[in-house]
Amino acid sequence: MALRAGGRWARPGSALRGRCSGPRRAGDTPRHRHLREALRKIIDKEINPFVDKWEEEGQFPAHKVFKILGQAGFLGVDKPTEYGGMGLDFSYNIAVAEELGNVRCGAIPMAIGVQAGMATPALTRFGSHELKKQFLVPTIAGDFVACLGISEDGAGSDVATLTPMETIIQETIDYTGQRKVFGQPVLHNQTVHFRLAELATEVELLRSLLHRAVALYVEGNDVTKFASMAKLKAGRLTREVTDSCLQFWGGMGFTNEVLVSRFYRGKSSVLSLQRRDQHLAVDPGLAIDVNRRWHRRNHAFHHMQIHGHTSKKVMHLHSSLKIKKARA
Repeated sequence: MALRAGGRWARPGSALRGRCSGPRRAGDTPRHRHLREALRKIIDKEINPFVDKWEEEGQFPAHKVFKILGQAGFLGVDKPTEYGGMGLDFSYNIAVAEELGNVRCGAIPMAIGVQAGMATPALTRFGSHELKKQFLVPTIAGDFVACLGISEDGAGSDVATLTPMETIIQETIDYTGQRKVFGQPVLHNQTVHFRLAELATEVELLRSLLHRAVALYVEGNDVTKFASMAKLKAGRLTREVTDSCLQFWGGMGFTNEVLVSRFYRGKSSVLSLQRRDQHLAVDPGLAIDVNRRWHRRNHAFHHMQIHGHTSKKVMHLHSSLKIKKARA
């Protein structure tokens, strides 16, 4: 059985190793790969070497990190070139989001995702030219650090969880292959071995679903159904991977130095953006329709916000939408 995680193969001699062939990602072109390689260099040089220090301090230098990313164009991959973006299609966003999963903590990719994928799309789509010049340009450049206060769940975190999940599985394979209990590696226990293989399979299936949805979206199709399925699966798999892998680390799993501990600790912030599991699981057809209608209404509200309509009437409209959403 093949098990691929974080771009690495399982240790030699393990049954959890193998090869796969063919493209693994939607839009897996030389240009996509070049973009990922450029971002990986920034992660390896400017972010990962300092993650432990930032973890100890409980904060990271967002303005510095965002400026570096902004200068390289990674905060405006799909934004218009007129405002400093790259003007690329959505498949490049996915490539960037996956690569950000190589950051050795969960909070920084989340913050970058908010900046590039949650705080700016409505401004890009509905904002006037003057507002875009005033706010979108410096945000893409990394001069502004954007924040967002919304009642709607975001989807950007779903993609960013794929790579960390793979990395956590691979590091668990490495650790259990070294850790011995009753004279043999923990990995040699069939229960552990089978569970890790099962999780790796689930992650790869989720990746296939994601990239099918992306390919259809780039072609101009309505992918609400597949996006809803991916959102449901990503939220649940985030819990399964961190919960299961943490158990195989024993006491080490609760130390800040290991990645599984950081993602187990931070999964609540990711899941807060994925808490619509029940809506999606009750009736896929109904849930998808509710999901689509809620997105349309929420975009309308953002449109009114961007154009300065902050009257009590608008706020009442937003409250009524939330009530209708709860009843749906």
